[in-house]
Amino acid sequence: MEVWKNEFQTFVQNISIRSVPMIFKARETAMKMIWVSAAFVSVAILFWQLTLLFTAYTSFSVSTVYGESDDPVVFPAISLCNLQPSLGEFDYEQYINNKHFINLAHTEKDSNSANSCYNNSEKLFNDLKSCDLEIAITWHPKYYRCNTLKFPDNCSANKLFFLVYLNYFDEDMYDFDFFEGKLQIDGVRISINHPNSYPNMMYGFNIGSGTDTLIKLTLTKRAREKAPYNKLDCYSNKDENLNAFDYKSCIDQCTQKRIIATCKCFSSNLMPPIDWYEHSACGNTSEIKWKKTDKTSFVSFSESVARLCCEKRVMKDPSAVSCWSKCLEPCEEYVTETLVNSNKNYPHYLLQLNFYNDVIKPLENYKYVQKLFSVHREKIQSYLSGEMKDDEMLSFFQKNTTLQNFFLRITVEFGKLKQFKMLDQPAYSWESMVSKVGGCLSLWMGVSIMTMAEVLEFLINLICANRQLNWLTYFASESCSKCKKWKREMRLLEICLEIMACIAAFRLRQESTSHV
Repeated sequence: MEVWKNEFQTFVQNISIRSVPMIFKARETAMKMIWVSAAFVSVAILFWQLTLLFTAYTSFSVSTVYGESDDPVVFPAISLCNLQPSLGEFDYEQYINNKHFINLAHTEKDSNSANSCYNNSEKLFNDLKSCDLEIAITWHPKYYRCNTLKFPDNCSANKLFFLVYLNYFDEDMYDFDFFEGKLQIDGVRISINHPNSYPNMMYGFNIGSGTDTLIKLTLTKRAREKAPYNKLDCYSNKDENLNAFDYKSCIDQCTQKRIIATCKCFSSNLMPPIDWYEHSACGNTSEIKWKKTDKTSFVSFSESVARLCCEKRVMKDPSAVSCWSKCLEPCEEYVTETLVNSNKNYPHYLLQLNFYNDVIKPLENYKYVQKLFSVHREKIQSYLSGEMKDDEMLSFFQKNTTLQNFFLRITVEFGKLKQFKMLDQPAYSWESMVSKVGGCLSLWMGVSIMTMAEVLEFLINLICANRQLNWLTYFASESCSKCKKWKREMRLLEICLEIMACIAAFRLRQESTSHV
């Protein structure tokens, strides 16, 4: 025990942990109490900080990094829907079979088809090379035929502006079902989304006719961590998210499916399902068919009220949170923020003569265009022949709003030619955790890796001292019969060493005397 005590005293008097050596080296009791108090406070604060640190580490906290990205900007897809579509009499199957074209230039001449025509001006400002704009036609149960404009993947465009020609056929409008939520407004519904995602027109915005609109874009790459860092988790495969490409669409689709399964009708407050024509709207007291020849048929009022109550009950049902657990935010998505500035009275009456010559005149071969702008053609011919004065021509354009009712212009461009990034990453990695723990230990107790080496050295010395003590005790004991011969030999060795030491001392003395 004496050996252990000596080793322990040597260890505590030389260890690099602050205040510990001073406790054992201090001679006065007051100084010992001061150093003990300092050590106690340091250990308490150290324990508190380490508790907070490990709590934060085990809670899987995340930090969000926001800044500019070196990745090239990707021009988004732009989806347009006519707010007053003229294809209400066609169902989806007829739409697929007829394949109505998007541009008047693609249809046969003298056609009377009532298409909503999107005329691309093809004036693009590209970084690398000119790109051919791809126009895809999609079907929407509320807006019917919609059109998506996007560039190929190998394109690097940063600005696009185009004219939209709205062909309404106002005299041939059909009746609306009130549950569809259609409004007697004009213009287009626009949605801007990443080219690889599906447009969600329900969360787009409207642009009225007769406007010149500038849309500035800011593209941000949003990356999220999966569980356990993200408590709500996220999905990396779009097919896992109920075939919906954004979080809001997934919630609507999931809730709509629950309402249809429970109430045998769909909610008019949510995105209508693709097969909406196979179901009735909850709370609708009349089912107006799409063809005008069909007569209005009434259903039981009590049944419609029961369906409406069922819809409200399902939407308020606590089990509806299952949709929130099924629908997850994407782990990586591109968020496009828009800043919209719109000016009315487009085209301006001072510029309508040039507008007519540049836009309308090339389309006069179409019968509907001839009929719609016949007054303009007559007035302009009279003006060019000298029958009308400048003031009269300007007065006509100022009073006649046909061009403004059927046209609008949209310019889409990036506000900055830089893509931003918003990335979630673990707040505490194992490297940062080691650094923070080491910083706390060093700050409050002066503990470092060298301190661990000192503790290891103390344990090794203690083990060696213990083994040496046991070996000497056994060697000196009478029970060691074989040790007698070893003792005699050790004694002779000691005598030999003493003699050799005496001889060496004698020779050293002679050499010193001879030098003198």
